[in-house]
Amino acid sequence: MYFEGAEKRLSLTLVAASPSLRGLGDDFWRRALLKSDTEILSKLSCEQCDAYLLSESSLFVWHDNLVLITCGNTRLIETVLSLVESLGNVQIASLSYQRKSEILPALQSSRFEDDIARLRGMLSGDAYRIGHLDGHHHQLFLSGEMVQLKAVQTVQMYHIRGELADYLLCDRQTAEGIATRLNLSQLLPGFYFDAHLFSPLGYSLNALRGDDYFTVHITPQEASSYVSLETNLSLGEDLGGIVNELLNRLNPVSWDVSGFEAQEPGYCAEQYSLQASGELTLADGLGLYIKHYKQRDCEQLLPVTL
Repeated sequence: MYFEGAEKRLSLTLVAASPSLRGLGDDFWRRALLKSDTEILSKLSCEQCDAYLLSESSLFVWHDNLVLITCGNTRLIETVLSLVESLGNVQIASLSYQRKSEILPALQSSRFEDDIARLRGMLSGDAYRIGHLDGHHHQLFLSGEMVQLKAVQTVQMYHIRGELADYLLCDRQTAEGIATRLNLSQLLPGFYFDAHLFSPLGYSLNALRGDDYFTVHITPQEASSYVSLETNLSLGEDLGGIVNELLNRLNPVSWDVSGFEAQEPGYCAEQYSLQASGELTLADGLGLYIKHYKQRDCEQLLPVTL
């Protein structure tokens, strides 16, 4: 069984004094998400944010900005175009649309270049690729005032191994058991959680604490195991310790860290070495950084019967 774990991502910020995004209501988001073949499974709310757990990843909505992440074969670009049309160009202060290189891109309904051609019909902006086209790479389209983008950190892990990886494939797993093994209550004190265990495999979690959010998505299938986490926790809030503990528990062969942050993270679990890095300098000291790490030990590749 194959499932494309790598996410497509939208970040959008409204201009000052715009009507609240949260005021649009659940039915609005349900209709918008259906355009990308995505459904709302549950909702977690606090005073500052609404967090929607989706059939493919997550949606976070604040009063003036949103983050939408979808995985699999979803057509996120359809929801993006619908939102731009519904909200109106003049209401959008900044927009970031990102796609990570897929393992099986032929299964996707569109290429990044196709998406950008359609977006440019509605918004002006610049498109970039960081990384080699024939390998690991990130693609993004940026429109508007980049200084309006919120600081965010994204970690993507590939080919997880070990005891926790085995548990994520077994018949006896539970959502509570996964959260316990990830040590989430200790790693994220003060957060409220909303989790879903998919059948036959897969796990998603949203967490909120005031303006802060944290989300984890796990695709444990052996042929394409993948774990992602994203948060707006800053580097000064012990994010490095959280990432290091999850790396030790999930033991991926390789992983990426990327995000919009004025300062790059310096953390790295000792069993990994930095293989590649890139930067995209934007405005007012803000920049996008990407780092790719791989285990120092030589990976033993085993033949697979097809």
